[in-house]
Amino acid sequence: MDQEVKQTANFGLKVVVRLLLFSLAIYLAISYFSRYTKQPEALNDPTILGQEIDNQPHINLKPLFDQAYQSLPPDSRQKLENINQIPVIIYTQEKLQYLKDQMKDFPRRQINQLKKEIIQSVYQDLMKDVEGDSP
Repeated sequence: MDQEVKQTANFGLKVVVRLLLFSLAIYLAISYFSRYTKQPEALNDPTILGQEIDNQPHINLKPLFDQAYQSLPPDSRQKLENINQIPVIIYTQEKLQYLKDQMKDFPRRQINQLKKEIIQSVYQDLMKDVEGDSP
């Protein structure tokens, strides 16, 4: 084992060039495949998006949202429909109230737990000493 030679990581020019080529290949593959993914038609509609919105500040965007909603997958639509059924504020208030209730006697519970652990540790040490002395 003394004869084994430890190899160190040398990042020479060859390694740097290989990493750059690998990164370039990954980047080109991602850009190539992302070009052929189907985008929702509502988001690519130049009559709704683009210059006309800038010229008309009070434009009705409901058709755009309806089109975007229709282009969503069914499970995403269901999640979007159920978003208001669980009020976040009430849920958060319930959690905060639970935490407040738990924190009322938290220091006392921690001190009692610490006392129990100390007593148990002392008891185990005493039992080891008693068992060790009696042959």
